[in-house]
Amino acid sequence: MPGGKTHFQKDWLTRKDTLGHKISDWSQPKTENGKAFCFLCKKTGRYDNQGLLQLLQHAKTKSHQAVAHQILGGRQMVLTSNQLETPPDPEQKQATGTLTYMSHKDEATKAELTWTMKVVESHYSYSSCDNIRHLSCHVSW
Repeated sequence: MPGGKTHFQKDWLTRKDTLGHKISDWSQPKTENGKAFCFLCKKTGRYDNQGLLQLLQHAKTKSHQAVAHQILGGRQMVLTSNQLETPPDPEQKQATGTLTYMSHKDEATKAELTWTMKVVESHYSYSSCDNIRHLSCHVSW
């Protein structure tokens, strides 16, 4: 609908841009009618005139493609957390949660970091990690 009356359609989120990324991977509608937020570029843009075409045009910009290539292409490591759980004991002041360091492509780094976090959390000594047969690579710290 031309003339600034286009409304966001939920099925747009499943469409792919020219790089093959789903729109939901980098954009979400704003509560204001006719706007969407690109959380890769940290920008709010309008889609109220041509709708999906305007979102896809944003995805073609050089700045968006550079950021998308790094983040959505799996090259950038991302620190994510699960939802914090409410403390089971009312006396406990802090909620608990788990942080995970992830990459879409670098599974070896993920495994090394997971092992390192386990060693630290369990208070293992450095020498207790020597000669573990089922690890396929030598971890040097």
